[in-house]
Amino acid sequence: MLVLPAPAPLLDRRGTPLLDRRGTALRDPEFLRGVVRRITYVTPHVKRITISGAELCGLPELAPAAKIRLFLPPAAAATPEFPAWTPEGLLWRPGASTAMRSYTVRRHDPGAGELDVDILLHGNGPGSIWAATAGTGARIGFLRPEAGYLVREDVTRHLLIGDESGLPAIAAILEALTPSAAGLAIVETGDRGYRCYPGPGAIRWLDRGAQVTGETLWQYVRDLPVPLTPVQAFVAAEATPTRLIRQHLKNVWGLSALDGSLHAKGYWLAERGARRR
Repeated sequence: MLVLPAPAPLLDRRGTPLLDRRGTALRDPEFLRGVVRRITYVTPHVKRITISGAELCGLPELAPAAKIRLFLPPAAAATPEFPAWTPEGLLWRPGASTAMRSYTVRRHDPGAGELDVDILLHGNGPGSIWAATAGTGARIGFLRPEAGYLVREDVTRHLLIGDESGLPAIAAILEALTPSAAGLAIVETGDRGYRCYPGPGAIRWLDRGAQVTGETLWQYVRDLPVPLTPVQAFVAAEATPTRLIRQHLKNVWGLSALDGSLHAKGYWLAERGARRR
């Protein structure tokens, strides 16, 4: 197994570490390297990147919607840099241009030592820019995949809610449900091109239209009747509607993250005053 040590903490001109507190939840992570093996378009706006690496061999089976943190260099031909890990967060070299982004593991093949991530091509974010320009053989850094959606055996109804960013996770969960489980997915999009995204199960598509991102999704969920039988819910969308839906499912439906009946995560954050896509 090739495990590259993180670099020693570097300081800026004032001698202050460049701290990224998104790493506080990590515990002594292994910084790993892989390469892009295949690239395919699954919709006009979604690119599937197949990553291969020896460290992906022999991993235990992943729960659906498992997350992987990728380290993306600014140019597809560049080598990704890694920060140093501390209990307070990640320490980056001053001027470091590698971006850390989290994506859903869409498929994992431990025998072949590869996994797929689906990246949306929208805006000018580092993930979209990297995916738009990367080719086979491009180098990439990553951490071991993290926990996903744990399907409760005592629940047979699943409500999956999201926008475009949540499509890979929602599709992965639908694929993992047993034949006896019923899954309903509700997805808001601003472009009908996303409707050809491959995956099983029923998806109720909502057109965003001229509405603010997530407003149509929130209104639809708010008007759903409270179920009379146990349900497990998954929410993955822009931060504001995710927060509203989480509060509604908790306060009105009685779901909770503590018992695993509610899994809600804001997948992206719109610019203030511009929550339109």
